[in-house]
Amino acid sequence: MHRRKFLGSVTIGAGFTAIPMWLSRAFGPHQDSCPEPEPAPACTPAPAPAPAPACQPGTAPFKPLLILVIPADRALQSRRGHAFGELINHGSDAQLAALACFEVRCSRIDQLDPGLRAQVTDEPLMLVLDHSAAPSLLPLTAELSYLEDQEDRWGSPRDWEEIERLEEAAIDARITVLADLIATAADGPRLAAQACREREGLPDADLQRFAELPQSLGELGPRDLDRAPALGLLAARSGDPEQAAHLTTLLAASVRARLCDSPVPGAPWARTHGCGITIEGQARQSRVACGMGSVPARSSRFLMFYNRDVDR
Repeated sequence: MHRRKFLGSVTIGAGFTAIPMWLSRAFGPHQDSCPEPEPAPACTPAPAPAPAPACQPGTAPFKPLLILVIPADRALQSRRGHAFGELINHGSDAQLAALACFEVRCSRIDQLDPGLRAQVTDEPLMLVLDHSAAPSLLPLTAELSYLEDQEDRWGSPRDWEEIERLEEAAIDARITVLADLIATAADGPRLAAQACREREGLPDADLQRFAELPQSLGELGPRDLDRAPALGLLAARSGDPEQAAHLTTLLAASVRARLCDSPVPGAPWARTHGCGITIEGQARQSRVACGMGSVPARSSRFLMFYNRDVDR
């Protein structure tokens, strides 16, 4: 089947010699290559040389750290653990794609290094830590909607079908809020800089596959997108529908393989249906009395933020 040529290329000097137009556009209308720092004025001493990049050809590229904040309040711990579980387990491909750009860890604010703690006010939903960006610590915060916050939940004569419909709408809203926050953090100069770092750390053969998109779509898999998520996300946002759909699916698949199938650092996965809690991977389990309530199916697998105190 004939497929139109979507990507042009721009020459860029030594090394890998072509950069696709979708990547060059990420750096602005007058930049055709990865941005470089301006040279110091001739009259000032030269700055000390920067450390060599951690990534070398053939190694995994750098990813910023996305911290899912564990709040101090026990009720908020449960709510946030369920909300993040809803996103990771049930978010759509489009909602999960940007999450591929981050390493993910769960942490309380008091577990952060003192210098980082001093930069945080209150308890945001998430924090992005990227020492190569300015600011290096980016808080992500918003209000999450919960049906139980509505005063008339049990005071009105609604039937269970209506309550379930409202619960599902609240879950959809929480997933959207979290996904949108993460997408805003994986955008603009931060995303472009990450794509540059990925280009520096990938072998030429892998870079060639990205340069030859969309013709090379069939040669890419979730592992490729896990190693170069910023390059993949920029290409997915380039405007070509087939390329966007395919790369978005691969980005989401890489997220599910990394976060759904294994414990998220800092908090284990747990399950509940309103009659007990089962912590995945632990023999000792916590139980509560049956009949305490029901849990929507999409909220039943969650991050156990309060596992240290669950049996007290």
